[in-house]
Amino acid sequence: MTEDMMVEQVEILAQLGTSSEGAALRARMQSAQLISDMEAFKAANPGAVLEDFVRWHSPRDFITESDEGGESKGQLSARMQTPGNMWREVWESAKPVAVVRQKLLFDYTKEAEKILHSFESLTLAGLVKYLAPCLIHCATSQLCKRLQTIGYSEATFGFNINDLTGYCSTEDFDKCLNILANLETRIIKAESLKRLFTVAHNFYDASEETPNWNTLNPFILGLIQEKEMEISGGSKGYLGRLMITLFTESSQALYEEKTTVGERYSQAYDKSALPKPIAKEYILRSTCPRPSITSKPLPQRMFALITPNEFRVSGAFSQDTLFR
Repeated sequence: MTEDMMVEQVEILAQLGTSSEGAALRARMQSAQLISDMEAFKAANPGAVLEDFVRWHSPRDFITESDEGGESKGQLSARMQTPGNMWREVWESAKPVAVVRQKLLFDYTKEAEKILHSFESLTLAGLVKYLAPCLIHCATSQLCKRLQTIGYSEATFGFNINDLTGYCSTEDFDKCLNILANLETRIIKAESLKRLFTVAHNFYDASEETPNWNTLNPFILGLIQEKEMEISGGSKGYLGRLMITLFTESSQALYEEKTTVGERYSQAYDKSALPKPIAKEYILRSTCPRPSITSKPLPQRMFALITPNEFRVSGAFSQDTLFR
């Protein structure tokens, strides 16, 4: 049975309702495979009874017990002995028919014709519905390979494949595309940063062939996912020197782009100088008693921003309201 047939059958069974007649009809519709098995069993085992079939088809419904003499006797389970049991009704109506003489439960020709007809009447929206899961699967596979190439895993990037599976099953393809687009953006950023840090490493430390990726990989991941990152060792550390090299090299490229050969000849570029910042921020933190010396010490904070066209100061101050 194909997936389309299963969906169609579920819809038909749901329309029968919850009445006793609907339940009986639903059971009959679902017993096609059972009837086929019973007819084939009767044809292969002339004179067989329901107990023989149940013992072969559903061993759990055939209970074997030993009497006082040690002889084992079997009987049907309580479920099978219930009056009006469907298995007994189907067994009594089933005729001994070999499998090769039975009507096919799955008509290959008919189902193939239905598929071809559905393709002929397929709309553009239906085509997208069929192709979207395959395309999303291919895109996910490619992005996961790119992640492994740059030395990261799905877990480190916060990517869960189960989310895509759930959204695809509910045909919420927009959310799938948003997840993939976000993942691809972060992968591109990681690839770009790895290339930049490789170039900076070659300028900074040519004695080592490859950068220290054990230190750089977590740092790059933090640059992508976090708003702020602390540089271990400051400007004198390995990461700090690479960052300074990146800024100085980019500043030199910008300087050469904006100046002529004559200007560069008369005034050489200072490679040790960092580019001028577009803004400067200062944060002052302190813990002191306010409003009096005997008050409880509480945190205080002041922030200052300086740009060529703006000067901004803001503060967050706390004071003891119980013991002034």
